[in-house]
Amino acid sequence: MEERKIQRVGKNTLTVSLPYWWARKHKLNQGNVLCIEENYDGSLILWPRKTERGTYFMGCSINADSCDRPGLLQRLIIGGYILGADLIEIFSKNRLNYKHIKETREVLRRLLGVSVIKENEKELILQCFLNTVNFPVHSLIRRMYTLAASMHEESIQALLKGNRDLAKMVITRDDEVDRMYYLLLRALSMAQRGRVFAEKLGIEGSSLEILCLRAIGYRIERMADWSELIAKSVLRVLACNTQLDQKFLQKLLKFNEACREVHQKAIDAFFSKNLDSANEAIWKYREELEIGEGKILEQARYKSSKCRLDTLCPHFTTIVWGLRRQAELGAEIAEIAIDMNMRLLPEIVQIGKVDEKKFMEITYDTP
Repeated sequence: MEERKIQRVGKNTLTVSLPYWWARKHKLNQGNVLCIEENYDGSLILWPRKTERGTYFMGCSINADSCDRPGLLQRLIIGGYILGADLIEIFSKNRLNYKHIKETREVLRRLLGVSVIKENEKELILQCFLNTVNFPVHSLIRRMYTLAASMHEESIQALLKGNRDLAKMVITRDDEVDRMYYLLLRALSMAQRGRVFAEKLGIEGSSLEILCLRAIGYRIERMADWSELIAKSVLRVLACNTQLDQKFLQKLLKFNEACREVHQKAIDAFFSKNLDSANEAIWKYREELEIGEGKILEQARYKSSKCRLDTLCPHFTTIVWGLRRQAELGAEIAEIAIDMNMRLLPEIVQIGKVDEKKFMEITYDTP
């Protein structure tokens, strides 16, 4: 790291000289234009010629010959997409085998706006046609949650109404949540490049906000995964022609409603920045639901004409535990909402720098 002194030129101008090695590397001379952008922490990003930063494309090359383990190629393609790659090249020195092509085709279902633009025996090139800045991250999170919440509700309705098709629809919609989640990660990755990208994506805070938004998106994606697991268990229960006891059914519905209320209150608190509401969601989960699934399962009563009663127990466990887990993820979203917005409570919390002398006094006085 180099240190350089600020110099005054005239009455109102301050200057810092550029490192000579850097200027030579980028072929800069007197009269060339530099672009300056302020980062989240107050540091400045400096780069030559604005057009280079404004129009460049990012590429990602993957050696398929080294991807011999199942699923590795798919994970690397998703990783390149999340990092913001516009072109993803999958290549082989000899020939792409069937498994590589199959994995690539399968992963395209999970990535929005990506298509194959070139394919031959040694090379397969994917291009992302989406302009990511057209998808503000808060809108993506809202859409993800709306879909995940509907999956939650429909998975239980499938059980209550004995509707196998509805359960199958929940399972297929998980891919849609995954697509939005990967797009969200791509957008957040772009936001980390600088303030200009971040503002276009609706992010005006610090890099901490980006971390929190990623954490919230992950929890919503996991909620959808749990709804998928619930729907699969519902299909197994329905395959046994199960009839639920009405008293047990009412208790299950009450438990489900309480779980839904927690994550709904949490996401509302996130968007409204209502920290009291976020705290209510946390305490509702801890006081009413944290150990509630055990009581529900103890009271499970049902009849089946095809299966032994004890074989259904694991499926009911997955359903009830999945509901509780979604409420827990909602409580975690509420915790993140509080962490993000502590500065909104200056009458309770003051955040700022501590004088070095005072810090040293407190540190050394602590037993």
